[in-house]
This record gives sequence, C-alpha cells and structure tokens, in this order.
Amino acid sequence: MRNPAVAGMFYPKNSSKLDAEIEKFLSKTESRHKSIAGVSPHAGYDYSGQTAAWSYANLAEKENIVLIGPDHTGAALGDTCIYFDGAWRTPLGDVEISYPIAEALQDIGVLNKAAHNGEHSIEVQLPFIQKKFPNSKIVPIMMGDQTQGTAERLGKRLAEFDCVVIASSDFSHYVPVDKARAEDGYAIEALKKLDVSEFYNRVMEKQLSACGVGPIAATTTFAKENGAKEGVLLDYSTSADVTGDKECVGYASMVFI
Repeated sequence: MRNPAVAGMFYPKNSSKLDAEIEKFLSKTESRHKSIAGVSPHAGYDYSGQTAAWSYANLAEKENIVLIGPDHTGAALGDTCIYFDGAWRTPLGDVEISYPIAEALQDIGVLNKAAHNGEHSIEVQLPFIQKKFPNSKIVPIMMGDQTQGTAERLGKRLAEFDCVVIASSDFSHYVPVDKARAEDGYAIEALKKLDVSEFYNRVMEKQLSACGVGPIAATTTFAKENGAKEGVLLDYSTSADVTGDKECVGYASMVFI
C-alpha cells in the first residue's frame, strides 16, 4: 500500500472536504472530448485544481489509466520507475494497480515502488480519477530520464495497451507572468501539432522550466500512435491568478484527439 505523502498539503486530508472540492472543480468544466491522452498539472489544488479538472472532464473512461510524472525527489536515480502492485491510498479510498500492464513494462523501466513514496506529481491526480473513473486501475510511472528518446520509447510501448495515459506536469516555474504565458504558449503550440521534436526544441530554446517535459512527450507520442491528429488546450492558468504575485508557475490542461 502506498499511503498519501501530501494529503493535507496539496489537497484536503478530510475525505468529505476533498470530495466536495473535486465535485466543485468538475462542475465548472465542460465535457467536449473523450480522449485517451491528456496533460494535467500537479500543484496544490488551490492553485491548479480547476485547471486539472478540465483534463479529467475530457478523458475517456478506460479500465486502465497510466499516470506519468516527473521525479522531483531524485529517488528515481535516472530510471523509469514503475509502481507494480498493491494500491495507492488517498482520503477517498484505495486505487488498485493494474499489475499485468505494470509487469509487462519491465522492458522500458524498472519495477520500483520505493522511489514513488515521497513524490507528489502522480498522487495529486488520484482524487480526480477516483471521482471521475472510480472503477479504473492505475499504472504510476516516474520518469527519472526525460530525454526525447526515452519519452518516445515509453509512449510507443504504452500504445500497445488499451489504456488512458495522463502526463502530470506544470509548465513555467517562478518567472514573470507575461513571460510564463508567452513561453508556455510557445511550447504548447508544438504540442497542438503533436510535434515532439519541436516541443523539445522550443523547451530548450526558451529554457522552459516545465518539470514534466518527458511525461508530456511520452503522452503525446502515445496519442499520435493511437491516431490523434491534434492537441487541444482546454485551460491555462498561473499561480498568480490566485496569489497576485508578479512571478508564477504555469498550469495547462490538454487532451489529444
């Protein structure tokens, strides 16, 4: 069992409050698509919860959901770490791991549960899944190596399975608001065209501080392999929308159709 690491910090620890908050976020979205691939932010719900809700409102219901997040803690040691059995717990209950898919992915990663223990990027997605897709199982994947080659290999491998894939990522970190909006938008334009190489080029050109470039690229590759033709930006926001600060973190909700 993987117990919550950031309940009470990134999202409410009380189950009733958490349920009501997710319900509130989802009530302010529209279901325009039924995509099998998306991007969702992972900051505290006060900052990015509403943007994240847009992703989940526009995803298809599948038995298996693969969640790809970056490694903020360094625990992955450069590996692609797959959480392979048991369940993940949140205040809303437990989400089972899809063991058959996790085990089958050993050729592109390592089966490592311990690396996930302190990482928040996947955990904060789970309450949305529990509310929107209560019967789904998950495969949590942490990318310690976010290079283009690793991301594309992962995306192509995942395309062999019947699943939904979600990239957990924030965009610009602690830069002026105008800069965040402009440079995040510049990178997102490449994602709208499903152009992974151009996405990496633009990230490097602008030295974009998005934390989940690899997860985003893997998810985009998965979508393209499944016949997606475009990426759709559903919502974009920044932490400054809440704090009023001059510098911010950027958040985007996308699906690929």
